[in-house]
Amino acid sequence: MQETTSQDATSIAITFVIPSYNVEQYLGRCLSSLLIEQDHTGVEILVVNDGSTDGTLQLAHDYEEQFSDVIRVIDQPNKGHGGAVNTGIANARGTYIKVVDADDWLDQEALRVVLDEVRKQSVSPAPIDLLITNYRYDKQGKRVKKTVRYRNVMPVGRPFTWNEVKRMAPDQNLLMHSFTYRTAILREKHNLYYRNTPSMSIISTHTYHYLMCVLCCI
Repeated sequence: MQETTSQDATSIAITFVIPSYNVEQYLGRCLSSLLIEQDHTGVEILVVNDGSTDGTLQLAHDYEEQFSDVIRVIDQPNKGHGGAVNTGIANARGTYIKVVDADDWLDQEALRVVLDEVRKQSVSPAPIDLLITNYRYDKQGKRVKKTVRYRNVMPVGRPFTWNEVKRMAPDQNLLMHSFTYRTAILREKHNLYYRNTPSMSIISTHTYHYLMCVLCCI
């Protein structure tokens, strides 16, 4: 694993963890969407190569060389998606952490809003534990995209708890694509999705683009 020292670990607001297995075709788009902002202050991108057999690892190192102040690459034997995510969580240095699958990408305007919020929260005396954002299904071959939104079931503009969340519609799925966790909480808790996160907030913008590929939908 190649370490980077150009950013003080205590100043990193968010780590984006990208579990990567044979995603040479998609990884560049994913990384470019995270790097599109000129100001990378407080941002860490951690690419976990999970035993890829294509050009994923080389591509990741190419980006790491170009953006050595932001990107770190970890290379490990194949442990599956969950194993790659766990490696990312264990090595993340950011106050917050967001998992981004390598074949997905983030919206530029929404990313800017999220970065502003986590930078603010990371130095707050009472930081929120979970930030929730909308996400969009980008199904290949479909012109109309579906965005999953939550502002009708969650308070907007202030912290809240699960007890304040209203009943959701069947298609209002809360998936990892929606979540940005405070790293300490994620490490401390097990089965966190099913526990009462003490404090969270919602940003009502579609940050995450989830690629739905016909060949991988079962």
